[in-house]
Amino acid sequence: MPFLLQNRHSSFRWGYSLFSQKALKDALDQFNYIKLLGGQYGPAASYYAGFVEFSLGDYANALTDLSAQNSGGLCHHRPYLIANVYYKQKD
Repeated sequence: MPFLLQNRHSSFRWGYSLFSQKALKDALDQFNYIKLLGGQYGPAASYYAGFVEFSLGDYANALTDLSAQNSGGLCHHRPYLIANVYYKQKD
């Protein structure tokens, strides 16, 4: 069971710290939890969840998360990651 914080900001920071430490499965649990909460950290959590899923070879979920709408500064990286997902899926 992942350690989940009730505060969205703290949850996102915890997830990002796990991501930075290469604890990808734990970070993914945290980012998925943040996506469920929604709010201002939801789009960034979706991006990082997609990135982690791509890294773990879960291309279907990566495509779902990377295709989610985002108004943050990470938008410009998404098309490249989505293209890589399609390439890995041989689409």
